[in-house]
Amino acid sequence: ARVQLDSGNAAYRAGDYTQALVHFTRVTEVAPGDATGWFGIYMAHDAMGNKAAADSAIARARSQAPGASLIRDTLEGGA
Repeated sequence: ARVQLDSGNAAYRAGDYTQALVHFTRVTEVAPGDATGWFGIYMAHDAMGNKAAADSAIARARSQAPGASLIRDTLEGGA
């Protein structure tokens, strides 16, 4: 999961949101209880303008990590 997350982050930073989405999705497959993959999916979809998909992903991340400040702040519009 860590390698996929790192690869997703690198692709995201490079502006390759489609490839980032592939890696972040893989994180959710190999570590289904880890909210970071869902947060990455949110970021990629948000960057691509896919609001409904981004909203769904951030809701999933929040359900898996309800106390995470970055996720909470994103939902409240603070990030």
